[in-house]
Amino acid sequence: MKRLALSLLTLAATCAPSAGQPDDQSPDLRSRIDAALAALAEVDPDQAERARAAVGPLGDDGGPPGRELQRALDRFCLLQVAINPESRVKVDTGGAPPRLTVGGPNAFLVKVENQAAVTAPLRVSSPQAVGAGAPASGGTWLRMRMHDGHSLPPELTGAPIEYRVVVLQTDQTGDRAAVVAMDVGQGTADIGFRNDVLLTFRCEKPQGASQ
Repeated sequence: MKRLALSLLTLAATCAPSAGQPDDQSPDLRSRIDAALAALAEVDPDQAERARAAVGPLGDDGGPPGRELQRALDRFCLLQVAINPESRVKVDTGGAPPRLTVGGPNAFLVKVENQAAVTAPLRVSSPQAVGAGAPASGGTWLRMRMHDGHSLPPELTGAPIEYRVVVLQTDQTGDRAAVVAMDVGQGTADIGFRNDVLLTFRCEKPQGASQ
């Protein structure tokens, strides 16, 4: 019995997806990545060009497999969102350094692992975010929104893996902390309120700007 149990454990480990990357065998993963990079280019063409160079060709007839594409995009993701089968949202930090250029806009990818096939819009919020049309004051210093341009509608596709674009802007310099939360509707925060992360942003003036 012990040998049988050991054999089953070994087989399970062999068949399991690679650690660190969710498994996605969907044939349209490349098209979803392409749409996200097109949306990123609408806000930050330079960042989009760097991301495209990292992933390489996205045609159907070539290019790296799905997990390699995910690894290549990790360093451009500010946040990673996991939606569990009960539609609860959990948020972790991504591989992109939380660095903002004053004046912005600053665009980052958001990786979404969608186990519930949710098709609601992905929303972002923060206690440190300035309300629409309001000036920064007190503890509010950050403007933030999910980008939904021509290439990327606001609703999630329901696919196992997809990417969204979050846009941040500030007129403050120095190190600034913000709690950033994401959800797909009221009541979708993960148990224990793990749908937010604390990020410390390094906010710098553009190169060549007077100090």
